[in-house]
Amino acid sequence: MPLLLAAWLGLAGAPFLDAQVLYVKVDASGAANGTSWRDAFPSLQTALAAAGAGSEIWVARGLYLPGAAGQRDASFALRSGVALYGGFAGVETARWQRDPETNPTALSGDLDQNDTFGSGASWYLTANGFGGNAYHVLTANGVDATAICDGFVIQQGWAVGTTGWQWAGAGLLVQNGSPTLRACRFTHCISYWYGGAVHVAGGRPLLQDCRFVETMVSDGKGGAIAAANGAQPTIVDCEFRHCTSRGAGGWGAGGGVFLDQGSPGMVRGCRFVGNVGTQLMPGGVSGCFGGGLFNFAHGTVVEACRFLGNTAHAGGGLFTIASLTVRDCEFDGNRVQAHPISGGSSGGYGGGLAAMSVLPGNAVPVERCTFVANTASDGGGGARFYDTTGAVTHCIFRGNSDSRGTVGVSQCAGQKPRWSCVQNLLLAPPGEPPPDPREYPGSFDLDPLFADADGANNVRGDDDDDLRLQPASPCIDAGDPARTAGGRDVGDVPRLIDGNLDLVARLDPGAHEFTPVRLTVGVTSAAGGVRVEFRVLASAAGTTVLVIGLPGTETPLPPFGALFLDLGVPPLVVATGPPPVTLVAGSVPAGVGLAAQAFLLAPTGAGALSNLAPFRL
Repeated sequence: MPLLLAAWLGLAGAPFLDAQVLYVKVDASGAANGTSWRDAFPSLQTALAAAGAGSEIWVARGLYLPGAAGQRDASFALRSGVALYGGFAGVETARWQRDPETNPTALSGDLDQNDTFGSGASWYLTANGFGGNAYHVLTANGVDATAICDGFVIQQGWAVGTTGWQWAGAGLLVQNGSPTLRACRFTHCISYWYGGAVHVAGGRPLLQDCRFVETMVSDGKGGAIAAANGAQPTIVDCEFRHCTSRGAGGWGAGGGVFLDQGSPGMVRGCRFVGNVGTQLMPGGVSGCFGGGLFNFAHGTVVEACRFLGNTAHAGGGLFTIASLTVRDCEFDGNRVQAHPISGGSSGGYGGGLAAMSVLPGNAVPVERCTFVANTASDGGGGARFYDTTGAVTHCIFRGNSDSRGTVGVSQCAGQKPRWSCVQNLLLAPPGEPPPDPREYPGSFDLDPLFADADGANNVRGDDDDDLRLQPASPCIDAGDPARTAGGRDVGDVPRLIDGNLDLVARLDPGAHEFTPVRLTVGVTSAAGGVRVEFRVLASAAGTTVLVIGLPGTETPLPPFGALFLDLGVPPLVVATGPPPVTLVAGSVPAGVGLAAQAFLLAPTGAGALSNLAPFRL
């Protein structure tokens, strides 16, 4: 296997691009000309000023400030054609050797590197005395996608000023720009009005594999990210954890993300965990909506995301007042409680998701989602729809509750789910007539048999919950036979797999498509390169085959599923025998992004493809 993989990489022509490299190391003591680690620039600002188009700036671990103490207008300005990479120890000779987790490289708006806010969703209660030095740690104004920031900790911006943009984007302010941010962690950034960590005012930025931890907007919208002014952000594989949107009597929205009118986003593969939409005190004109995400923009797509344990006054996981497509998402353990205002209350509906029609033409199709253990003080524990079009199809609703208990409309109110698994589907609240089953075509009320709905800690709505289907689940291949699906589920499993190996593929309700074969890939350092371990598991007898290649677009292989590899570069195919199988490739070249899938061929001739497993050497 080592020789096979190494030889295939050579034949595949894996790209290694040369670029001019400038070095930055905060404690460098050499010539300070940026030509090597020994002679690195001590200042990142100096390196940015010296960098030409096509340059890479490698930054060693340490704390970097955009300006002197009290210089609040200072920022690190991203530039088109210049790529910043953090996470170096200060000895590396190749970019792939860096490790941002081991070597945190902090771009900070404050002199104090040690955060003192505590942890958890209530950290903001102790944050009011914090006074950072920078309004914005980073800016990216008018740049294109070649302005790259990768592998940094961005912390302690303080966008609490008196005018204009001083109120938004404490970690990063984007004005009509399209920068690329990857593998960055934003933490303890506070803005007054828009985007606790990031505000995008126009442009099409990409945020990929970034983490937002304990960021806050203190009286506005978007505890982590806010997009407005026609922006169209793409947010992929990011995590939002314990971020807060706090109102101070006015309208607050989006504990994690806020997408303003005219600023649709693509949000895929993200995790929203324990985020909060709240008000500072009782009263005011409104509650705070959308604990995880608030959408005010027609055309937004949210797919393959997990909303876990978020809270707000309405739409605990997600709230929309514009057209929105939601597919392949989990809503688990989110909560809403109505907020008392003068003369009544605000919110209390849509524990997992709330959708209402405010803008004309509001359609909110929700497909292939799982709603479990969400709660609402008033109505729609799982989901609540008001005057919206767009069907709810191929979903699972289980254990959701509201003021009426766990009856059918407590699971999903305002829409009639089709081809879905709904607890108490035909059970009405006391005193109301039972629902007409003809209005719920293809739907049924059975235990979906989750793998472990409350995880090892027996707590609903946190990271260890496993809502995949067990092999005996009644949801496997229970979808509409006329529905031709595509894409991947929340766990990167291809949709429309022959899960029960009867040579007929049908869609599974819920966020997870069942496949009888699963693949994990682990990559660790090794002498001369890296060690790669492939682990193939299956719940049925047969022979497994491993396919390794460059990531690519979907190639359907009915009824087995689909390959998500670049078939323009012939993949490496390895026969592995009966499961379980472990294959190890050692000492192979590093620095290449690859992906793998496994295939199970049953004795009957039926078969299924596994999840896609991306990995980087």
